[in-house]
Amino acid sequence: MDAWLKRGREQESNDIAAKRAALQAPPAAASPLAPPPAAAATPAALPAPPTSSSAPPAASPPSVKPVASPSTAEPPAVAFPAVAPPAAAKKSAAAAAAAKPAAAKPAKPPTLEQERRRLGDAVKARINFQKYAIAATCHATVDLTLASFAANIVPHAARVTPAAFSAASEVVVARIQGADKMGDAFGKSKIVGGSRVQHWAANEGTVEFYPAEARAEIWWTMGGAW
Repeated sequence: MDAWLKRGREQESNDIAAKRAALQAPPAAASPLAPPPAAAATPAALPAPPTSSSAPPAASPPSVKPVASPSTAEPPAVAFPAVAPPAAAKKSAAAAAAAKPAAAKPAKPPTLEQERRRLGDAVKARINFQKYAIAATCHATVDLTLASFAANIVPHAARVTPAAFSAASEVVVARIQGADKMGDAFGKSKIVGGSRVQHWAANEGTVEFYPAEARAEIWWTMGGAW
């Protein structure tokens, strides 16, 4: 019994001496091959118990997206391509251009044939057939220039008085004889009238021309069939 107690005390003394030596000795350098000491495990946090066993858990509030405040900066300018005017605008522009008075063009002088037809129409309008005879209306007044008188009347006249005339002359008288010459001066279809039974034609005529007034008086007579 005493030996056992003695060995126990010796063992206890040895343990105390070993602990003291371990505390007084410097710590040994860690070996690069030694594994790092394991980190102490942190106990997981436990959820907090509900305040009341009967009350359900509170619902989380709905998430609200932030609304962007309107920017005060002006948007950048955008260049748009040129747009052609509509068809209605083009039509209105064309109508406005057409409405503008066009520059007056100088009138072209009538041709010899145009003057002959105009004088012939004036003669034809005064040949009135009345059943069996021609009415006594063989007279016409027409506008006539000096150039037209010299080109249309004088070449077919048998006599011109005065023979030498100008724009300063007071009056010039041209005497035309024969239906053929009357037809050459005024047109063959313009000097005739009548029906299927009787035909008349202008066979003589006198043209009184007034140069200052650019006017002429035409007188003629109607003869038998031509």
